Parts: sequence; structure tokens; C-alpha cells
Amino acid sequence: MNNTKPLPTENQTLRDGWIDFLSRYNYDWFATFTFDMKMIPKGEIHPDQADRLFRRWLRLQNELYFGTRFRDKGVGLYCFRALEHQLSGVIHYHALIAGIPHYQDQPAERQKHLRMQAENMWLHLTVNDDEGNELKTPTGFCSIFPYRPTRGAARYMTKYISKGGDIEAFMPRLPYNGQYTMQLNRLPQDRPAATFPLGAPPA
Repeated sequence: MNNTKPLPTENQTLRDGWIDFLSRYNYDWFATFTFDMKMIPKGEIHPDQADRLFRRWLRLQNELYFGTRFRDKGVGLYCFRALEHQLSGVIHYHALIAGIPHYQDQPAERQKHLRMQAENMWLHLTVNDDEGNELKTPTGFCSIFPYRPTRGAARYMTKYISKGGDIEAFMPRLPYNGQYTMQLNRLPQDRPAATFPLGAPPA
């Protein structure tokens, strides 16, 4: 009887690597973002359009917490975003978000208010047309939950890698040395800040 375990597949190895990396850190939120198919021709949203809308929402969050010149200061939220395709082919996102100033020190009601505020900013996200008029974007609902390390959010984020999904990191750019520096809320004392060259995958 052969008890040799099968070698992990390339997709499983990739997923295990992401699970290990994402699980190293503590976050503030675990969030889901959807799109309103009724506002989109043929009920389909192009990945580039979905990406632009998410980036706009994230920029608004950064401006709220760090000011409009957050990029110049090299500050901002840390976000890992996973793309998921539903059975219908429609895109939606899951995200782990950290770095909200003093979030963990806020009372529960204040934390809830900030989550609901961010959800509403996604639901009512607008863009300006060439004449400066505000137009509603096809963003749908957003659900933001407190991050709980034992709930398996990191593992859930990675489960669609083998099905054509991906994970993308959004981090502050630090202009003084061209690197990302990860210093998340309540980073365990035995885990120093993780730094890796701009554009390189996390290791």
C-alpha cells in the first residue's frame, strides 16, 4: 500500500503561499464589494472599470483618514483585494484592509459608524462627467465586518486563485526609498515590519 502523499499542485502551492503571507498580519476590516448589474449594459462589468471604481473608493478612504495629499506623505491604508467571479461570470471583490488610524482604540459604536460610512461611500460612489456633473456609478452593496483572525478570512480570500481569480496589494508608496513598508495595526512583537521592493511579489 502506497502511503505517499501527492505533491501539491502549482495552484495549491501558490494558494498556500498567499494564505501564509496574509495570515501574518492583523487587519481592521474584511469587506465584500459588488456591482449593480442593472446599471450596466448586458449585465457585465469590464474588469478595468471595476478596478477603477474600487481604486476611487480606496482613494476616498485614504483622503478621509490621511488628507488629500496622502500620496505625497507616503501614508495610506493597506489593502489586499481578491477578485472573484460568480457562476454568472459577474465580478465582485473581497478585501482585507488595515492601517485606519487608531481604529482599534475606538469604542465599538464608533468602529461600526466608520464601517457603515465606508459601505455607503461605495453604494453611492459617483464620478464627474466632462461637464462636471456627478454621475452614479454601477457600484452595488458593500459589506464590511470587523476582522477576526480565527474566522478564516485569509483562507477565504485565496480560494479562487485556482479558478482564475487573483489577489492584488494596495500599499502606501514611500518615495524616499522606492519601497513598500508594511507596518499594520497591532503587528505582533515577534514579527518585524515586512519590506519588499516596489513591484515584487510578497515573500
